[in-house]
Amino acid sequence: MVPLTHIEPGCVNYEMHVNLDMDTMGRNLREIMFYENWYDFKVWKYDHMGANYLVRWFDMAPQVTSAIELTGWKKIDFKETPSR
Repeated sequence: MVPLTHIEPGCVNYEMHVNLDMDTMGRNLREIMFYENWYDFKVWKYDHMGANYLVRWFDMAPQVTSAIELTGWKKIDFKETPSR
């Protein structure tokens, strides 16, 4: 997902991080976080989240994971007008 997202128009950065186990502070390979920045909210919401490869990933994910949490979404700039 990361290489495909990097080439999408509007992607400022998109990185995958392995979370820490809060008890041991070691890497928890079962919990992954994707950190992303986009220049335009509507580009992220409609173009990126509707991209075929991402839709297929969300369709397949329940077969390999117990949960997907879309948390931490923040808008720095509340302008929601597409820049195209």
